[in-house]
Amino acid sequence: MSVRDEPAYMLAARSAIAHRENSSPTVVRELVARIDRDASALKAAQPRTITTAEELDALPVESVVRSARGTIFEKANFHGDPEFPFWLTPGVNHEYAGIALALPATVLHDPEAQA
Repeated sequence: MSVRDEPAYMLAARSAIAHRENSSPTVVRELVARIDRDASALKAAQPRTITTAEELDALPVESVVRSARGTIFEKANFHGDPEFPFWLTPGVNHEYAGIALALPATVLHDPEAQA
């Protein structure tokens, strides 16, 4: 991250430290709390990577992934029966078993994830 990309409070903190200002424990705690919140938000924004068939199988129906080969798949099930899930890809009239998807896969949509 370049200095230009840093949040304003980080720039202010660097300036305060350089000039020996506002380095009270309260200010430091507030800055650390902001940094922690930003780090958590950044981590939550990162796409989830699926590396095993078990992780793939655990995804809910209507999940969308991009396989290691770049193909997009959506998880479905046969007439709503959760015992028979399969994967579909747009424009292809074929059903794929989860084991056929090239891993690692990137989760593009998880219907159970919080918005």
